[in-house]
Amino acid sequence: MASQRLFERLLTGTTQYNQASTTHAITESIRAHVAQLLSTRQGAALIRPDLGLPDLNMSHMTPHDAILHVKREVERVITCYESRLSNIQVRYLGDIHSPLHLYFDIQGDVILNGQIVPISFTTNNPMQGAA
Repeated sequence: MASQRLFERLLTGTTQYNQASTTHAITESIRAHVAQLLSTRQGAALIRPDLGLPDLNMSHMTPHDAILHVKREVERVITCYESRLSNIQVRYLGDIHSPLHLYFDIQGDVILNGQIVPISFTTNNPMQGAA
C-alpha cells in the first residue's frame, strides 16, 4: 500500500510506488485526505454524488442524535474513500466551550512496510452545524 496518494506523489515528482514509509508520513497523508473528504459536501463531485458529508444543519434532531448522525457519516466517508485505513473507529470529542464545533478522534490500521500498524489522529478543523 502506498504511503502517499497518486496526486501527492505527482506533486513531489515521485511517481514511483514506494513501499517503505514512516508511520508519521502515512498518518499525515491520510489525515490530509480525510480533511479534504470531510470538507467536501455531498453533491459537489458529480461523478460521485455520495462523496463528502451531507448538510449538517439538523435542527430537527436533538444534539445527541445529530452528533451520532455526523459520526456515522464520517465513518461512512472514510470507509468508502480512504482505502489505506481499515478497522476504522471514529470517536466524538466534545468541547463544552464550543458545543457547535465537532472534533473527532479517528483510529484505524494501515499496512506499513508489510505490517499492520495502528494510527490515530484528531480532526484539526472543527466541523460546524450539527450540535
